[in-house]
Amino acid sequence: MSSSQKNTNGKVTVQIRSKDGTLSDKFVIADGKIKAGDVLSSWIEVPGTFNILEQRLSVILNYKRGGLTPTLEPKQLILNDFKILVTDKNLNTKAIDYYAVTLEAGTDMLLP
Repeated sequence: MSSSQKNTNGKVTVQIRSKDGTLSDKFVIADGKIKAGDVLSSWIEVPGTFNILEQRLSVILNYKRGGLTPTLEPKQLILNDFKILVTDKNLNTKAIDYYAVTLEAGTDMLLP
């Protein structure tokens, strides 16, 4: 998270989309209190039908405001760096990096 981000209550999810448009389940990266400077991380297991190391995939990020009065939470969530580390069954690893990502509340962001 950006150090300039206002603290918020909310949920951040990630979903993988294959080249043919197939979508994975949504995986929760954060749910609840999110603070400026936080490092959000999660281990997710995407089904073997998504060959992440060999085919071009897209990542869908979503930020949903939460808390008792969601409309008072920030409309944007600012990520300095979003990194995906992919490891296949043979332990080959690939890093996919995105920088300066701003998520609009309630709107899916598609990262190529």
